[in-house]
Amino acid sequence: MSNDQFASPFRLTIRSLFLWTTIVALSFGALLFANEWWLAALSLLVGLAATWAAIVAVVDRRARRAFAVGVLAWILVQAFVLPELLGTGSRLPTTRLMTAIFPLVAGPELVDYRNPVAVQQWRQSRGRFQQEFFIPVGDLLCTLLLSGACGMLGQFVYVGRVRNDRVATKVVE
Repeated sequence: MSNDQFASPFRLTIRSLFLWTTIVALSFGALLFANEWWLAALSLLVGLAATWAAIVAVVDRRARRAFAVGVLAWILVQAFVLPELLGTGSRLPTTRLMTAIFPLVAGPELVDYRNPVAVQQWRQSRGRFQQEFFIPVGDLLCTLLLSGACGMLGQFVYVGRVRNDRVATKVVE
């Protein structure tokens, strides 16, 4: 048996560690400073991800196709199936989650209270979190996160099937 049969489909590399750290930092920044620009940028990103996934699902093969199908499946399920299935209209489970999280994070302002100039600047420029942008931005971030997880699941299933097919072919020979 070769070592390829036992290789993990999830590999942690320095590149992926930097990528995930950047994604988490941008997500916290997007939630902290949620406004119409973040909402527009994330809406565009979800639209581009869905477009990319649709093209790759049709054109490409192998593990990349499996990842794209997983991404596209979650985006479509969250956009069309979940609201109808749950009978909630536009209230998705992520909307409920963000609505529950909002009061917890919107309470204290994130400034150094020992510096009165910083407190005054914060209140004048930002105030508190804006709920009308916090919840949709959180929904879009959850959509991106869960679609990436579904893509990784699709890739994991594909690699497992390929591995099982190789083992079955070697046993038959």
